[in-house]
Amino acid sequence: MRGAPVQPDSLWLTLLAGAVLLTGCVDTGAPDGSTIAVTVNPVTLGSGGAVAQVSALVRSETGQTVADETVVVFTTTLGGLCDHRGCGAADSLPAALHASTTDGIARAFLVSGTGSGTATVTVWSGRAEGTATVTISGLVAPFGARSVLTADPDTVAKGAPFVIRAYLTDSTGTPLATNTRVVLEASPSPSPSVIALTTSGFAEAAFLADTSAGLTIVRIRSGPLQDSVAVTVQ
Repeated sequence: MRGAPVQPDSLWLTLLAGAVLLTGCVDTGAPDGSTIAVTVNPVTLGSGGAVAQVSALVRSETGQTVADETVVVFTTTLGGLCDHRGCGAADSLPAALHASTTDGIARAFLVSGTGSGTATVTVWSGRAEGTATVTISGLVAPFGARSVLTADPDTVAKGAPFVIRAYLTDSTGTPLATNTRVVLEASPSPSPSVIALTTSGFAEAAFLADTSAGLTIVRIRSGPLQDSVAVTVQ
């Protein structure tokens, strides 16, 4: 009598687990009842080699972090995975990677390829599993695109937060397609640059004002489109 067919995903994971053990990692993974919390930074990426850090916090059933060197496996449905930044093009990287915990945390880096869409990153160890998603977009503003930028508020105290909102249209005034990638940068500001994706032409990002009085200039760029708006810091 023939047994039940093995599903491709199950077979692939079984082979991967075997490969992990063959590489010399003898830890069998997190104990039963463990949980994995997965975070990704940033959660939106441009296509063509952008990088996000994936962190997995593994806790036992009692809430304690698991032992160091617990084996954790990362997989992604889009792009590639690497154990360090600057590891090459996504097309040459695997879609699965194993790592070990330190203080309960294991890390990997997701590198975007030429494709666009939602990357589902799954992390598992033993019977525990956690997931997170990353939006990857290769859309940028076309030639002739226009933007309207507003700061809320446009005058802030030193070190205070503010939000920049952008409305982007094409040359005919039609809102740009949803998930068009926009980069926003504030200077001077302690905040890093932000990659945002449009929704019906709108995109926004939050920043912190500089700790000195003056003007903070926020610049936006997407494809050939460039624009800026000033925020007064007092």
